[in-house]
Amino acid sequence: MTGVTSHKVNVLHRYRGIESTLIVVLAVLIALAPGTPAHAGIDEWTSNGPFGGNISELAIDPQNSDNLYAGTNGFGVFRSADGGRSWESVSQGRLAVTSVTALAVDSQNPSTLFAGFGGAVYRSRNRGELWTQVTQGLPGLVDCQALAVHPRDSQVIFAATRPDGLAGGGGIYRSLDGGDTWSLAGLEGANVQSVTIDPQRPTTIYLGTTFFPYKSTDGGETWTRMPDGLDRSSVLDVVIDPADSDTLYAATTGGVFLSTDGGENWTARNQGLPAGTVGTALVVHPRDPNVLLLGTNQDGAFLTTDRGAEWTPFVEGFIRDNINALAVVDGEQPIFYAGTFVGGVFQRTLADDAWSAFAQGMHNTFVRDLEIDPDNPSTLYTATSTGAFKSTDYGASWSSINTGLAEPLPGIQSLAIAPSSPETLYAATLDGIYQTTDGGSQWNPAGDALAEAGVRVVVVDPVEASTLYASTETGLFKSNDRAASWMPLDSGIEGLEVHGVTIDPTDPATVYLLTSDGYFKSTDGGLSWTSITEGLGPGPLGSLTIDPQNPSTLYVGSSIGGVFRSTDAGDHWDLFSRLPTVQFVSSFVVDPRSSSTLYAGTADGVFRSTDGGEEWRPVADGPLHKRVSALVIDPQQPTTLYAGTSGGGVFDIQLIGGTTTLELLGGRFLVEVDWRDFVNLMDRGTVAIADADTGSDVALLSRDSTVVSFFEPDNWEMLAKVLDGREINGHFWVFLAAATDVELTTTVTDTSCGNVVTYQSALGTPSRAVTDIEAFPECAEPQPASCEATDTTICLGDGRFQLDFAWRDFAGATGEGSQVLLPRSGLAQSDDSGLFEFFDQGNWEMLVKVLDGCSINGHFWVFAAAATNVEYTLRVIDTETGAVQGYFNPLGQAAPALTDTNAFACP
Repeated sequence: MTGVTSHKVNVLHRYRGIESTLIVVLAVLIALAPGTPAHAGIDEWTSNGPFGGNISELAIDPQNSDNLYAGTNGFGVFRSADGGRSWESVSQGRLAVTSVTALAVDSQNPSTLFAGFGGAVYRSRNRGELWTQVTQGLPGLVDCQALAVHPRDSQVIFAATRPDGLAGGGGIYRSLDGGDTWSLAGLEGANVQSVTIDPQRPTTIYLGTTFFPYKSTDGGETWTRMPDGLDRSSVLDVVIDPADSDTLYAATTGGVFLSTDGGENWTARNQGLPAGTVGTALVVHPRDPNVLLLGTNQDGAFLTTDRGAEWTPFVEGFIRDNINALAVVDGEQPIFYAGTFVGGVFQRTLADDAWSAFAQGMHNTFVRDLEIDPDNPSTLYTATSTGAFKSTDYGASWSSINTGLAEPLPGIQSLAIAPSSPETLYAATLDGIYQTTDGGSQWNPAGDALAEAGVRVVVVDPVEASTLYASTETGLFKSNDRAASWMPLDSGIEGLEVHGVTIDPTDPATVYLLTSDGYFKSTDGGLSWTSITEGLGPGPLGSLTIDPQNPSTLYVGSSIGGVFRSTDAGDHWDLFSRLPTVQFVSSFVVDPRSSSTLYAGTADGVFRSTDGGEEWRPVADGPLHKRVSALVIDPQQPTTLYAGTSGGGVFDIQLIGGTTTLELLGGRFLVEVDWRDFVNLMDRGTVAIADADTGSDVALLSRDSTVVSFFEPDNWEMLAKVLDGREINGHFWVFLAAATDVELTTTVTDTSCGNVVTYQSALGTPSRAVTDIEAFPECAEPQPASCEATDTTICLGDGRFQLDFAWRDFAGATGEGSQVLLPRSGLAQSDDSGLFEFFDQGNWEMLVKVLDGCSINGHFWVFAAAATNVEYTLRVIDTETGAVQGYFNPLGQAAPALTDTNAFACP
């Protein structure tokens, strides 16, 4: 706690003359100026969806079914504390690997979980908050495919692995010390794909391998290959009937098989399944062993109510039909969860009509294209592997817009907006081209000439909206009637695959193609083509970008981590700059206001050059190090950049260097500084920037303070602050200090009340500090707090944060914590801190605090201390954003102190 104080305490110290010396240069998530996205990070990438993605594994806390875990292919582990309604990443910045291949929860200590990856096994003892690699004794870069924890002995864990040509391995490994060390337990060199421990007889273990299942009846000491009855299918999952341990089901590459004698004999149970069904996952109804759910790799889910004698489709509501994982929660109506290949997590009961998406917060979407409405930049569209999505609030939230597209949903390869009619869009899919004229509310096939042609790219002529180009698996096509009909364009590009199409915005007859044989150019609207690849070098090339201010200047990214430039419309090319990464430059954009500002998207994030490509720096260290597939600049606010990623959704950032309207205290106060020097030059001050250790430009801006530059970005002139002193004297305070003697006019506006205060300093006079502690009175009718305190609810942080508490004791009794009402009226209630009592009034059990750490690390902090060892769940809700944090303590464990300094991002 040393040095950690709330914003309120800082204000009090300043009022008493104990001025803090800490100047923080971390950016926080607040808006910059009217018309810009209010959610985007200032010099910090922010992801807000679309939600979903490739789910590889599911695991459920056996003691609290609201606690769910999902492993993903590409974005680590996600956790839900509310039964899947919302998710948060518990591996971001904590795990060196991201593709999860196995996941298991310790049933005896459910705060402990294990995650297997393509190159390691990790363990967390606090529900994913911290991870430790535990691979001692495992071979090389172990390829772990399944994990299982002994249901009665947490020290015993099994890891199923497959052989790797370089790292060795393969077989079943066992740990007898909770994962600290491992040793081979059998089947050396085998491709072991699943491991299942009999919960009733835990010394009995089943393994699924390529071609055969194996069984151990002595806790993994010895293994016996079960008789062949599975048609030599690869066994992907084995489940045990909860009512009869001798009854087994196997999901295999040959469908489903049943054994009623502990695996001695097997019979196929594929009636009703499509031919060639590959069973990827199985679950049994917890209380009705007649009911099973099967996940498949391309046909969705199937249900049986007669132990597999007959299967029926159970797919309504799925976005796509690739199921990777299944889980079930017992209850009056058991809840089934499905982890899908592209749509995230889905939930359904047997009484429901369809599956419902439960992917809120899962930033794991593969973005293929990103488009912004040129007339209304608050509207964005993205093409993903799960269809099309739309945002009308600068990317803060996304909604699926797939009505009318083929089912199951085709992956959208690219999108194009008609420039003269932004409500008209075209979508390129493997089933052909679709058109919408109402912003995505309804899609319709755009003619039938390219139906099922495997369309990769579609673009619209920037001048004539009726003209389109489309590349397919069989060549390039052009339409002059809004996609109603198409004609082939193959003169000069016969037999080549077309991967990209770019049209000159000033001369639409000039078109550039990226093909399997390099770049081609047409100056007659595609009737003829000429190769312009000479000088571009070997290896794959990225999409071509045209400088909007100088259309004869072209840029092409390459696989060698460099950027090629042509200043004569492609006649000559030069490798004019290399990025500080050898990753493929997949996307490239030019600032529409300044041709010297360039952005490059790579597999290692986004890089920026402000000097025409001479020097490159990472933009806020890249969007979580994800492969960038698309880049877009807001045409009206070019300091806002959007990045589509392969596996992380859409990220945005506001690069505020040069911003002249400064917003403080969550955007309530606007500060503008105008200056005039001795030769009568006049301008407005901008937010100062610092060159951070990463080489990125970072804004000198906190929640209540900022630093202003006048002449040069790194020549810092003024420190400006707006502080909340309402608890002291009922006012907001303004402090200004400028190291200059030029003329200054500083205007501060309270956007809530409409009040404006101006401060002036004369030319030639050293600027005097402003310490106005009565600058702005509070509004006569301030907005009420979103949180309403009750007997069981505590409101903190001016009513922004709502806290509630649930407990369970050793006798199984449950209840809610009650807010402690202080016994003497002379004791003031605190805005930062609160107390819960559990059993008896006056028996105080938990101290909770929500502190404002925005000026320290850009987050609100949650602290708690409980003098108890009962099971409890503390829930904290940010009522402004809807974000929820849950904190769990298991029964019998002395509650540890909670110090979460990254609980909620600041606005």
